[in-house]
Amino acid sequence: MVEDEDAKVRRNLVAVSSVILLLAWLDVPLSAIAGRLLGEKPESATFVLPAWKVWLAGLVLLNYCLVRYLYSDEAEKGRSALAIAQQARFAELLERHIARLGRAIERRALPPGAFRDSINSFIEQVGRNRGRSDDFRTARIHAKLSRASGGPPALGLDHNLSIVLSFDRDLGANATRSVTRYSMSPRLNWWMNRRAEVEAAVLSKGAVAHAWPLGIAGVAVAVILWKLGRAILDLLI
Repeated sequence: MVEDEDAKVRRNLVAVSSVILLLAWLDVPLSAIAGRLLGEKPESATFVLPAWKVWLAGLVLLNYCLVRYLYSDEAEKGRSALAIAQQARFAELLERHIARLGRAIERRALPPGAFRDSINSFIEQVGRNRGRSDDFRTARIHAKLSRASGGPPALGLDHNLSIVLSFDRDLGANATRSVTRYSMSPRLNWWMNRRAEVEAAVLSKGAVAHAWPLGIAGVAVAVILWKLGRAILDLLI
């Protein structure tokens, strides 16, 4: 007996979807299903079960389970877990990108833009403060970058970075800028967000709680529509 409670709706959705996929994959004769339901032996079955009615009934049941799940507390929890997983994955990707920015600063190979101008201006300022501007323009740099604010990062373009620059020993200088605005390109931001979404939807707590059940249900819907369409065509031809 299927229990229609919020705590069970995800299980019900996966169970119904799995049964439909299993019946379609094994191509179980529908007469065997009818006989099983009516307690008849396959060789003596007298009740003919039209295929289109079976798949239509399955579609109605699957649709109910899907809608019931989507409007349940379990679905809300799953969506929240998926959003948290996406944000955590985006944070990891952002940290990697910030590390690459640090290496680009050390090679003096930042791409043209406001961020490079800000870093160059920062280095110039450090050099002027120490009266050695020319030396600082060519000095080797070790850069350490991190996000200036704690907590999960925003998924948008703009991020505040804390920057610590260490120069050659003979210059005897370390310089820190607590907040520098960095704006990533829209293309890069789009790519990082999509990658975070996909990776969170494939392998995370939110994936198991929400994305995978919906994926299984989506495949089941596609299969049952295909079977229903074929059954109706066979009836008409």
